[in-house]
Amino acid sequence: MTVSSVSNAGFIALVTIKTKDAATQQALVEMLSRDVEAWVRHCPGFISANYHLSTDGTSLVNYAQWTTEEAYRKSFERNPDKEAMRRAIRELPGVLDGPSMTGYRLERSITAPQDTGPGEDVRPIADWVRRGAMQLGSRLRKELPENPPAVPELTILVQLTNNRAPKTVRELAAHDEVTVEAARDTLAGLASRGLVEAADGDAYAITPSGQEVLDAGRRARTDYLTKAIESLGLTAAERAVLLQAGPLLERLARY
Repeated sequence: MTVSSVSNAGFIALVTIKTKDAATQQALVEMLSRDVEAWVRHCPGFISANYHLSTDGTSLVNYAQWTTEEAYRKSFERNPDKEAMRRAIRELPGVLDGPSMTGYRLERSITAPQDTGPGEDVRPIADWVRRGAMQLGSRLRKELPENPPAVPELTILVQLTNNRAPKTVRELAAHDEVTVEAARDTLAGLASRGLVEAADGDAYAITPSGQEVLDAGRRARTDYLTKAIESLGLTAAERAVLLQAGPLLERLARY
């Protein structure tokens, strides 16, 4: 299980189990890590789960972070194996008492700056960003109007929208890192549909029809994301994270 720390979790479920010795603690960690991961990994609102062992071997504390108490309770109620999990814990040799759960809601949070050091491994972050970007990109493509421009065509339309100034074939090719011949072929296809038009010399400009095609695609995808954010019931903290993530993703795209 991937373990993370999010200080602004709206709800914390603290489960305590009394144990006979350190061997019992380790057996509990192995069992809970396996069973709890199978349950919560797809639960909306789940953030992280951490297991703390007392140094004298007498107790285990499971510290689970959720976005809201409602998210925790709904996910717990939907878990068909919750009673079986409780019985398995009680029947494990060496368990003396528990599990007992106490819930805590977030009242205030004070955090230290979390700047990434030069030696810190950021591959897990990169992996999450890659997966999220690919899944979201695939979903957004389904929201495009019928017969949307192909990717090479779309990139040219976006370029011609920037600064509203015509650009030469060579400029467009250099930006997209393609040959001049490939850019010229793409422009010919756009021109045949009335989405771009020839300007001075070897330059092209986007037409009102081309701009409308571009705007329609943007509106459709923005409408989808707006509906998703509203329907998922994201907390104010989660929406703030998304607001910060947008500019960061743009910086990654420009790298």
